[in-house]
Order: sequence, then structure tokens, then C-alpha cells
Amino acid sequence: MSPILDSIGSVKAYGWGKVLALTSFESIATITATSGATSLTFSSISQTYDHLQIRGISQRNATNVGFFGLRFNSDTSSSNYSYHSTYTDGSSASTTKVGTGSYGEARGPTIPGNSIANDYGPVIVDILGYSSTSKVKTLRSLGGFTYNGTAYNGHYGKVDIVSNLWNSTSAISSITIYLGGDEFSAGSTYALYGIKGS
Repeated sequence: MSPILDSIGSVKAYGWGKVLALTSFESIATITATSGATSLTFSSISQTYDHLQIRGISQRNATNVGFFGLRFNSDTSSSNYSYHSTYTDGSSASTTKVGTGSYGEARGPTIPGNSIANDYGPVIVDILGYSSTSKVKTLRSLGGFTYNGTAYNGHYGKVDIVSNLWNSTSAISSITIYLGGDEFSAGSTYALYGIKGS
């Protein structure tokens, strides 16, 4: 079994609306960043599943924190992406809603910087109906991190819940993950799973 699936979802796989048996998930690919990597891409994705899920743990090779980004089929058109996020840093909660025309990517949870060694943040992203050619695509993601009681740039940590729309009826055949221009710290790892229908 994949260490990411085992460590993040050891009891039951994360289904967001229902609990799915681990046998409902099939490992498609795993990518681990090497030094200097600015993006990671899953390509030639099989169209034989109902949904996709990405599970990862990563760190920015920079001291700042920032968003986790996804692009589908190399699409960078800002008119095709919008998102809504709700997040807390432990002392306050906020929400952000951004319509199409602002960013050329789906935006996910905040990823920590390298100000604390080995402080990697986990993310889980569900991509619903990815193979459909008649529906636009929706995503939901969850992530967070902690700086172990130490404030950095005003953050002790953060928890994000984010939803996205990719306003395209194209089937998703490739997914590129990046951190807003920063490099990944070596060892950052993402695994892609296909989810079978019930």
C-alpha cells in the first residue's frame, strides 16, 4: 500500500460524502520532487475512473507560505477557474471567494515554507467527474500545517477548506501541481488515485 494512502487515510479512505473502502481506490502514479523542481505533472491519466483524488505532503523551498496550484490539460486561461476558500489560523477565521478572470489555475490549501525544517503540509484534493465530456469540473480540497507553537510571518499554522470550478467540459488527461512560482523542497510527494464508482 502507498505510504501516503496509509498515513493519511489509514482507517477508511477519504470520500467527502461517504466512507469508501480502500479497495475503491487504485494507485495511478506517485511523484516525488527533486531539488529545484517548480512543478510536478501527472500526464496521460486513464479515463476509466469516476473521480480522482490527489494526496500529498509538501513544503515550499522558500520561507514564505502560499497557495497550492493546479492546472488541467495545461490550461492557464483565467476565465476558466474560480474558487472559494474558508480558512483559520487558530485565532480567526476568514473566507475568500474569487470568480473567473482572476487566476489561471485552481487554488488549493496553503503550503508551509521551509522556515522550520521538515515542516511539510498535507493536502487532499478530490476531482469529481474528471472524465466527463458533458460537465464542468468541480474540486474540493483540504490542507493545513502548524509551526509547532512558533509564529512565522504572523502564522502559527493554518487549516484550509477550498472548492474550485474548472469551467471546461474537457476530460482531464493531465494535472500540473505547482506552488505559485516557488520551488518544492526535495522530498515533497504527491500521489494520484482513481476512484471507482459504487
